[in-house]
Amino acid sequence: MLFVMTVMLVSCENKDQFKSFSQPTPKEMVYYLASDSLQGRFPGTVGSNEAAHYIALNFQNAGLKPISAIQSLSNSTARTQAIATDSSYFIPFLARTPKAIYQTQNVAGFVRGTDLKLAQEIIIIGSHYDHLGMGGEDSPSRQKDTIAVHNGADDNASGCAGVMTLAYYFSKHPLKRSLLFMTFSAEEMGLIGSKEFTRDMDKYHFGYDSISYVAMVNADMIGHLKKGWFSIDGTGTSESSSDIVKHLLDKDTTATMDVSATMDATATMDVSATMDVSGLHIRQGYSGYGASDHTSFYLKSLPVFFVHTPAKPDYHTPADDADKLNYAGMDSVIFVMRKLVNEIGTRSKCLKFRKTESSMKTNSGHSHSSGLKVKLGIMPDVTGACSFGMSADIVVKGKAAYKGGMRSGDIILSINNRSVKDVYVYMDVLNTLDIGQVIQVKVRRGEKDMIFSVLPIPTKK
Repeated sequence: MLFVMTVMLVSCENKDQFKSFSQPTPKEMVYYLASDSLQGRFPGTVGSNEAAHYIALNFQNAGLKPISAIQSLSNSTARTQAIATDSSYFIPFLARTPKAIYQTQNVAGFVRGTDLKLAQEIIIIGSHYDHLGMGGEDSPSRQKDTIAVHNGADDNASGCAGVMTLAYYFSKHPLKRSLLFMTFSAEEMGLIGSKEFTRDMDKYHFGYDSISYVAMVNADMIGHLKKGWFSIDGTGTSESSSDIVKHLLDKDTTATMDVSATMDATATMDVSATMDVSGLHIRQGYSGYGASDHTSFYLKSLPVFFVHTPAKPDYHTPADDADKLNYAGMDSVIFVMRKLVNEIGTRSKCLKFRKTESSMKTNSGHSHSSGLKVKLGIMPDVTGACSFGMSADIVVKGKAAYKGGMRSGDIILSINNRSVKDVYVYMDVLNTLDIGQVIQVKVRRGEKDMIFSVLPIPTKK
C-alpha cells in the first residue's frame, strides 16, 4: 500500500515519469482513497486531485489508453485546448454550485474492442470518486453539526475500486465491444461530473469514423454485501436487461472458489479467478433513475445497470471508514460485474433502450415518487435480504420513525396491520397515507416484536 502511494506522489510531481507497479487489491485501493490524508475527496481540493491522479495511474498501469490521446471535441476552443494540452486521463470541468465554482475533473481510460464492427459500440463502466470533504452545514452529511473528515469508504471508494479492478482485467481480456472506464467528480453535488460528460459525449469518436454508446454500468457503494444480497437497478431500461441479470448467478461448472464459504469481512479473493456464485442473490430494480451517475446516461437513452449493496448507518457520516467494509463480499460483487460487462460486450446484438417510469415500480404499479405525500425518515433495505419483512437499514435521528421509537436495523413487519415483506409493499403503503395520519408500525428488534405509533412527515414539493 505504501509503495503504491509513493508511486502516485512521485507521479504527481513529474507526470512524465512513470514506473509500473503491482496491481493493488480492491481493499488496498479503498484504503488509499478513503484515507484521512485525502480529506474526504471534496471536488477541487488537494485530496480530490490526489485521488484523481491515483485512479489515472492505475488506468495507465493497467494499459488503458488516455482519453486525451484518442478523443476529439468540436465545441469551444478553450475547452478543447484545456483537454488537449493535458496528456493524462483527465477530462477537466467546472463544478458550479449556487455558492461556489470548483475546478475538478473526471478520469477516463479506454480499452479498444476486438471486433472490427462492434468495437465502435462503447460500454461505459463508471463510478464517482468524490465525497463530502469535511462535511458541515451546507453538505449532504447526515451529521451536519460535525466538522470532520468524511472518508467515504463505501461511498464511493468501493465503487472506484471495482472500476479500477475491472479495468485491469479487461485490458488483458478485451471484448468485442470497446470499454470506456470512467470515474466522475462532483456526483455528491448533483451528478455534475456525469452530466458534464454526457453533454459532450457525442463529440468523442475514439479514432473511429462513428461510434455509439450502448450501455452504462455504474458501481456506487458496493462494500456492504449483506447475507449475499445486493442490487442491480435499471433492468427495465432494455428488453433484455432483466434476463441478463437473472442469469448472472447461473452455476459455473468450472468454478474454483466458493464465495459463500469465504463471505466474511476480512478475507479477500482474486476476482480474476472463477468463483462459485451460489451464495449470492441479486435484487433487481426496474427504473433507470436513481441518486447516482447512471441517471445521467439513462437520460441520454442508454440502458443502464446500477450495482450497489445495502446502505449502513455510517452512510454520509465521518464513520464511513475503510475498516468497516466487507471485502470478500465486495470481491464477489466485482466478479458479478465482470460477468455482466462480459455479457454486454460479447452479445451479437446491442441492448435496445427502453424508457422506464420516473422511479422504480412497486407491486401495484405506482412509482416510488408517484403521489407520495409523507415519509418516515428511514433508508430501507432494497435488496430483499430479509425473508419475513423489510429492514430499516438507517433510521434517521430526529425524523418521524426515530421519534416514534424505531431504530436502525429494525425489521418492519407491518404498517397499519398490512404485512410489509419488501420495499415494494412499503412504498405501496406510503402511497396510501395522508399528511397528519398516525400509523402503527410493527417491527422486530432482535428476538422481540414491538409496535410504535409514528407520525410521518410531509414530503417536500
